[in-house]
Amino acid sequence: MSEIKDRIIIPAEHISDQYDLREYAAIHLRIPDSGIDWLDKMIAKAERQDIAAKAMQGMSANPEIGFIDISAAANEAYKMADAMLKERDKEE
Repeated sequence: MSEIKDRIIIPAEHISDQYDLREYAAIHLRIPDSGIDWLDKMIAKAERQDIAAKAMQGMSANPEIGFIDISAAANEAYKMADAMLKERDKEE
């Protein structure tokens, strides 16, 4: 069963008096714009880690990359994530 709040359907298991619709959206969309500083920092950190993981998957799937050192691959993945987030922030 779901409840309608501000024309957005939220599954009943996610309805809580703990957070409002903005906070709910920020968490589930991974957009650090909840209005709560510590929550936004957690969301931003999770977003960065997710982007870096996807970059690392892409590098691992490409035999032409040829990373010998896994630490170097991880470092490059975070550089890619940081560059992507920086470019995104320019557009906002």
